Amino acid sequence: MSRSFKITGGARIGRANATYPFADLYVDENILKINASLIGNLIFQPQDIITIKAYSSLALVGQGIKIVHKVESYHENIIFWTMKNPKSVINEIQNTGF
Repeated sequence: MSRSFKITGGARIGRANATYPFADLYVDENILKINASLIGNLIFQPQDIITIKAYSSLALVGQGIKIVHKVESYHENIIFWTMKNPKSVINEIQNTGF
């Protein structure tokens, strides 16, 4: 049985920003998707990700996770904004087996 995780938040792709609640993050063991239809939709496989790390621009207001990846056609700067603690979001992602 595979486990999945989904959360609503915001996203920054390059310089474009979609605020909460205009982005969704979905993760299972095979895929990580960011659906921010206002600014773009991204799909990653495990081999595309270098690391996922906690990110903060302003205390509590600007917190999220930064996706460090190696997909050449995607912008380098990809952040998923969340109201939850970024470390707990990273733990949830890891719990899916991704």
